[in-house]
Amino acid sequence: MYRSSEMRENEWKNRAFRKVFWNNKKTGNSHELIHLDVPLRLTFYWDPLLALLPSYIASWMAGNSSKPTYLITAGTTLHFMQVTQLVYFAEGIEASSRLLFNHLKEISPLLEEFSKTTQIVFKLQDHLKVVSENEFMNRRLVDRGNQISYELLPRSSNLTVWSSTVPLSDIYWEECRRRGSRVRHAPIWKCWNTRHLGFIMIDQFLDMFLNGVCCRFDNKGS
Repeated sequence: MYRSSEMRENEWKNRAFRKVFWNNKKTGNSHELIHLDVPLRLTFYWDPLLALLPSYIASWMAGNSSKPTYLITAGTTLHFMQVTQLVYFAEGIEASSRLLFNHLKEISPLLEEFSKTTQIVFKLQDHLKVVSENEFMNRRLVDRGNQISYELLPRSSNLTVWSSTVPLSDIYWEECRRRGSRVRHAPIWKCWNTRHLGFIMIDQFLDMFLNGVCCRFDNKGS
């Protein structure tokens, strides 16, 4: 069952999550998905610059809303790159990376405190398809953003900096180049999309994450 922040309170619809989320242009600020057969609940928050994250964490820690078992962040570096692209062209990588640096430095203590009770997965930015009109999305800038995340995120057994998808993104873009027109417009590949990887990669990431979750609980004898 699915609901979004645009729907009435406690209103749920039996619609495919992927169809609603990816095809609906008016997506809203949050989406919830519950599984009817297993105790699984997923909430997606549209917060690309992590501006709302402190208020979410404060609400969870205060008990005002249900605290997640896992908190996952993804795509942050890309959106910081987008909002600072003019700075990048005028002043270079270090100047354009300052906004990300300052924000992560500010919220790092909060993430450290929250990680004492909740598993946090901070996914690094995958490499993007560089084309002439989007030069600011180059790999040097992505790697600098990922380096900043490594440097500033707290060292905690409950906080995972997820980096293993980055080399997989390189393989993905190479396959897009090698296969060319055979996969360029295939929905599962999305090789035309310069800012997002295709579903063929998202499926791999999901398998990796669920494998990590299952192994963690299995090791606890649960």
